Order: sequence, then C-alpha cells, then structure tokens
Amino acid sequence: MTEASYAERARAKKTAQAHALGINDAVISDLVERFYGAVRDDALLGPIFESHVVDWTPHLARMKDFWASVTLESGRFRGNPMLKHIAVGGLDAVHFDRWLLLWNWTLDSVAPGEAAQRFFVRRPTGSPPACSWVSRSSATA
Repeated sequence: MTEASYAERARAKKTAQAHALGINDAVISDLVERFYGAVRDDALLGPIFESHVVDWTPHLARMKDFWASVTLESGRFRGNPMLKHIAVGGLDAVHFDRWLLLWNWTLDSVAPGEAAQRFFVRRPTGSPPACSWVSRSSATA
C-alpha cells in the first residue's frame, strides 16, 4: 500500500472537517434547491436565469455537484463556471450583490452554523467579487 499524497490527505482532511460541521449531500441539496428557488423568484436575477436555463433539473444537479466538490472534495464537478457566467453578458456588480444577498440569506437559513457557512464562501454584500466574471462581463457590455 502506498502512502497517500499530500493532495489526497488535504482532500480527506477537508471532507472530514465539512462532515464534522454537518455539511453533507443533504445540506448541499437543500441549499441549492432553496437558493435557486429564491433566484428564480427574484425580480432582477430570475429573468436572467430563466432565459439561460432551459431545464432546471440537470442544472440543479450540476450545481449540487459543484458545491459537493467545493465543500466535500467529492470531485463530481467538471467544468468551468467562469466561462458560463462570462457568456451571459451584461452582468455587473448589482447582479453580483443581489446574488450574494440571496446566497447569504440562504446560507443563514440552511447551513448548520457560521463555521459551516465559511465552507460555502460566505462574503459580505458589496465586497469585491470573489470571481472576476462580474468585471469581465461588465467590460464587454
């Protein structure tokens, strides 16, 4: 038997930490379902998503895989979310702030505690974008 690589040990440690905080596939599923429900109901973001997401079932499954990969190191997600957001075009800081507001609200109601929320990249509204899709897409608008 070979010794686990540093990366394998780091992934296993992160997974164990997430599980210890109560983060699991059920929490991720609830978070994604509630968040995208709020997004779809939102006057600013809802129309954007509705015009780009044809079938919500595979989209939600893909987002659950994304967050499982981020928080649990599941490795289920493959893709480049940045390119998807850039392709939408016309997104700016107002859209990002609304996304953050809905995301943080959903985290508050679903994630089991503040430490668990940090696993989901909780950010203050009005903070610089965590990803550069906002500035890139604004520059092309």
